[in-house]
Amino acid sequence: AYGQVTSANTRPPGASGEHAVIWGDPATDSDKNLALLAHLSNVLNAFFPIPIVLPLAIYLFYKDKSAFVAYHALQATVMNALIWGLGIITCGIFIPVGWILSIIWGIKAYGGEWEGYPLLDEIGR
Repeated sequence: AYGQVTSANTRPPGASGEHAVIWGDPATDSDKNLALLAHLSNVLNAFFPIPIVLPLAIYLFYKDKSAFVAYHALQATVMNALIWGLGIITCGIFIPVGWILSIIWGIKAYGGEWEGYPLLDEIGR
């Protein structure tokens, strides 16, 4: 059944199409796309000034549906806050560095990796 955890703490074989319910589950294509969007929201903020809102909304909507999406959306939310906070303090110098990090981790998320940002990887586990 959906969300049911087996004794080995993995999904049963053939459970494709469902979201990654528990930590380490393989991510679906939908999960990967949403995680990528959450990470790239930082770059999108350069054109649409909605920092933190998009990844936070993704996190709140998927926190009980997909551990993979929730983890990456929370990582992106924290990183967005740090990037824009440091950007304000450094008069924007840090923002391009944050964009590069967001793109790299967006690509990792799109590849199905459960890897967080350096020093932040425990947030959301």
